Amino acid sequence: MRKLAVEILCEIKDENSNSTNLLNKKTKNISDLDSKFLREIVYGTLENRIYLDYIIKKLCKLRIKKFNPYILNVLRISIYQIIFMDKIPEFAIINEAVNLTKVFKLKKFSSLVNGSLRNFLRNKEDFIKIEADCVEETISIKYSANMDIVKNLLADYGREETIKILENSMFKPHFAIRISSFEKTEEKVVKDLEKDGYKLKKSEISKLTYFVENPTNILETESFKRGDFTVQDVGSILTGEVLAPKENSKVLDICSAPGGKTCHLAFQMKNSGEIFVNDIVKSKLKKIEENCKRLNIKNVKLLNFDASIYKEEYKEQFDYILCDVICSGIGVMDRKPEIKLFRSQETIDEIIELQRKIFDNAVEYLKDKGEIVYSTCSVLKCENEENVKYFLEKHKNLKIKDVEFLGKSEKFIKLLPEKQKHNGFFIIKFIKEN
Repeated sequence: MRKLAVEILCEIKDENSNSTNLLNKKTKNISDLDSKFLREIVYGTLENRIYLDYIIKKLCKLRIKKFNPYILNVLRISIYQIIFMDKIPEFAIINEAVNLTKVFKLKKFSSLVNGSLRNFLRNKEDFIKIEADCVEETISIKYSANMDIVKNLLADYGREETIKILENSMFKPHFAIRISSFEKTEEKVVKDLEKDGYKLKKSEISKLTYFVENPTNILETESFKRGDFTVQDVGSILTGEVLAPKENSKVLDICSAPGGKTCHLAFQMKNSGEIFVNDIVKSKLKKIEENCKRLNIKNVKLLNFDASIYKEEYKEQFDYILCDVICSGIGVMDRKPEIKLFRSQETIDEIIELQRKIFDNAVEYLKDKGEIVYSTCSVLKCENEENVKYFLEKHKNLKIKDVEFLGKSEKFIKLLPEKQKHNGFFIIKFIKEN
């Protein structure tokens, strides 16, 4: 499993890498026990990579870029196991690390790996201690988030809140489902899952949403195959609840893949009206089709265009528009640890420009008195509150429509991971009045 872990980690090179997809591919033909072990090592190493690299630099006195990538990841997973997986004997970790150098035909590095790890064990307390020049660097190392993300969070939330957000990114994410059956009651679906041995807890902030404590093999159940429920994050479900399209409406989901929010809208509309779902990547539409088929959804029509480019034929065509745009993903770092490693300020700036283009176009596609929801899975103000300010200044015919959240009327919904114990999310609703 350690060999496989190293191979996966070597494939994760940038912010577009997807550790979850890689793991899902690699764990298809292995036991549940091996899969659990592999996932713990891969996710754990990724979540702590900057911290692990800080230790390796002190150990080896070399720049990280100078390392052979396989040897570097052998050291990373080994140090991770020593620090965080104390049930594994240290001698076994070192022996396995040395063996891996031979497996990867890099025997010439055996002495380096062996000597470095033994040195780490002898002086562990000194090596794990963080000595940095500033607060930003300390936080970056301790929580393994790059400096651009740390600086943004500190500017938005201050030190205490930033630490809480980053701490949350290192916890195991919740597994949430949405009841999606057109035929069965919520109570019946829940009862069926409990009969199958699953432990469910109802969400306090989202309708028809439950957390599953023991989700192993839940996607293999007949209940899932029938479309009784679907896997969906709380923030994503709330987005559909806020848009709340009426039956027989004409709806546009402008950035729709993989289609979870689309299916929720169809459920709310009771399969009436029309939902036009778009994604720039044509291959992603297949996943939407699959979801719609499983959930017995009939009112969806697929589109494939670049949402950042204006299309005259859609001018004032839609009653409701969901504008769940591409974002930095700073609210879902617990699910995608590669985000906090690689997401740069340059990329965030490019994303903001794209968000504004997509939203500007979407407003033009909205009918008079139509409603539009803007949402992101980010907690950064530059992607949320600052974009809202830009939208209102540019589109004088837009007004914020208050939403109900936790019994209060709010201008927008903002989920912070450490407060609501869910993924970070931002949702706001506008009405167009020409």
